[in-house]
Amino acid sequence: MPDLAAFAKNPWSLAIRFQVEKYKALTPAELAEAIKREDYNPVGVAKHPSQLPVWRKCSECAVEFVSNWTYVGEANSVQWVKGFRDSIVTIEKYQGKTYMAFNGVGIDTVFNTLRTTARSRAANIFEKVVVPAVKKLAGAKSCSATCPVDGYILVVTYGSKDFSKRSDVLNLEAEALLVLAPAQDARQLAANLMDTESFLERCIIFLSDRDAIFEATRVKLRLE
Repeated sequence: MPDLAAFAKNPWSLAIRFQVEKYKALTPAELAEAIKREDYNPVGVAKHPSQLPVWRKCSECAVEFVSNWTYVGEANSVQWVKGFRDSIVTIEKYQGKTYMAFNGVGIDTVFNTLRTTARSRAANIFEKVVVPAVKKLAGAKSCSATCPVDGYILVVTYGSKDFSKRSDVLNLEAEALLVLAPAQDARQLAANLMDTESFLERCIIFLSDRDAIFEATRVKLRLE
């Protein structure tokens, strides 16, 4: 399951960096319409067919979330990148628990590697992107009422660059952060009953940084 982070990086580069048509990023409205179609395939249930009823109960939650979460911060629009698995929202199993996973959050933010470390960049993304998204997700009416999952997974992909070198092509690399958030803690965060640092401690986090090829490493992050 941590490979969701590692395999999110190439699609980000193709969709956002090189704008390859096959991997064109979807808008929130386009993804919501895709999820509504009867032939939408939440890939994770192919491995665990018993989770299909879970998806049927959670699809409304997925539509509500992606329809309402349209901006990161004040201006950056949310983009959804279709990866090699071809499905952005899936049902996944990890350590015996069931998660609804949002695999393709693509952010066009590019960090300067001379001023940041891989973990400080990931911590920034956690605080500025993941936390607002989880609040929106756990606070959605249909998610709390009908979606019987143990938690949520968000995979966020962004860029980093060594600005001391001239070549944009070789220096702009993708990084991906995968966060497994317990549903109960997400609801407490959304209700302002848990602070961000406490929520961070409760999450399981994997990072595939710019130097990783096809792997993601479990990490501990510290907010600055």
